[in-house]
Amino acid sequence: MSSNEYHLSYECFLEHPLYQQVCLPNRFIKDLNQAHKRLAILRVLTHWLPFLFNWDRASVVLAHYEGYLNLVSAFGSEAITNEIPLPIDFTLVGRVYKTKKLIICKHLSLSKEQDCRMLAQAGLTTCMDAPIIYQKQCFGTLNVARFSGDFTKEEAIQLFFIADLLGKALQLCKD
Repeated sequence: MSSNEYHLSYECFLEHPLYQQVCLPNRFIKDLNQAHKRLAILRVLTHWLPFLFNWDRASVVLAHYEGYLNLVSAFGSEAITNEIPLPIDFTLVGRVYKTKKLIICKHLSLSKEQDCRMLAQAGLTTCMDAPIIYQKQCFGTLNVARFSGDFTKEEAIQLFFIADLLGKALQLCKD
């Protein structure tokens, strides 16, 4: 682990004292529970993420085909477009996907990973990526980034919690 990063495993997330204190709007949980198709789930996320986080960019990437992740939804800064599949190797989202650990990259400009460099070139300075997990299987990642300011451990727990809810919702999708 680099000093430029903070890592949090799924097991540590579940055991973290802040896990019990995560507070999300009831309406967000209700809206997510009522969404039964992937597009509807992503719409709920698009609507609610601005109220849940102070971020400048958010995205969801899901497993696409062998060795690649596909950007299926992005809001805010368009630093990375959804036309390009992201390789699992050589990207932070890929590393989060493989290790099933939340990772905060504190200084994007110091990272050598492709997605971090693209975010840094767009002026973003820090990012946080959480694995979307259901029954120990990773389906993708939920990612947020900022132009300035650091992410806190409380925000890490909250993002991991939202990614966990997203994993459960996506698993139950009817499409």
